[in-house]
Amino acid sequence: MAEFVIWAFRRQQATDDEDVEELAGEIFDIVFDAGGDGKIDVNEFIAGLERVKSNLSYDEKHDLFREADENGGGFIDREEFVKLMTKYSE
Repeated sequence: MAEFVIWAFRRQQATDDEDVEELAGEIFDIVFDAGGDGKIDVNEFIAGLERVKSNLSYDEKHDLFREADENGGGFIDREEFVKLMTKYSE
């Protein structure tokens, strides 16, 4: 996960929590939400991680998805994604 966070912050210098949340939301929209429906399934999540050249293993990607999917619905919405990114940006 560290390499993805580093990539994100190289694209834009986040100076405070609000900037981090805004950047994470933009990354969700541009990189992960291929369907444009405001939620991503595990396949979209993995494809997004592969786009940013993540070195996470298959199991790590799935574990991260399950961590972000707070309600267990099988999808990560924008808010859940922002929470995950904020957590790993600290």
